[in-house]
Amino acid sequence: MTLEISTFDDDLLELSDFAERLEKFIEVEQNFVQGSLVLALSSKYGFGKSTFLKMWKDEFENRDDSENRPLIISLNAWESDYYGDPLFAIISSLVDSI
Repeated sequence: MTLEISTFDDDLLELSDFAERLEKFIEVEQNFVQGSLVLALSSKYGFGKSTFLKMWKDEFENRDDSENRPLIISLNAWESDYYGDPLFAIISSLVDSI
């Protein structure tokens, strides 16, 4: 049996606090970084990186403030590995998000 957790309401590890701190960090950093900002979420296999990102995406998508809601583009490299060309996976994820 697998436990599918996709919102912070189901989160037993209280990762919403981490999501809030990460969002504040991004808000501050975008004032000091010209161009793009890249973050890495690193941990061992099975430690919840994908689950955290699903919960965080759900949090953004369900906000009442639709004007300031960011466009979330999800790309899981493991799930799209069969495409062969990474550009195809990126464009496909972009089209799906729009």
